[in-house]
Amino acid sequence: MIIHASLLSDLSLQGAKVIITVMFSAIKYNDVAKQQLVSAAKKFKLSCNFASKYSVTMALAKTFLKENFVKVDSANLREINRNNV
Repeated sequence: MIIHASLLSDLSLQGAKVIITVMFSAIKYNDVAKQQLVSAAKKFKLSCNFASKYSVTMALAKTFLKENFVKVDSANLREINRNNV
């Protein structure tokens, strides 16, 4: 499924947390350290607020979707769960 830029704005923080949890092979979102997210964001040269874990989470999740690192089987990005990723 190709994600269009207009759909990326529909991505909720909860959905972004699910994507990050799956991409980092974590059991739950809190198992992913902020420094892991910051390192990945720097690797992709993202510009976001590195002081906020949630800001980095949103930026990385959108990048993973745009670059097709992860596929979501749900048409609605607001209601994704681990089974859809």
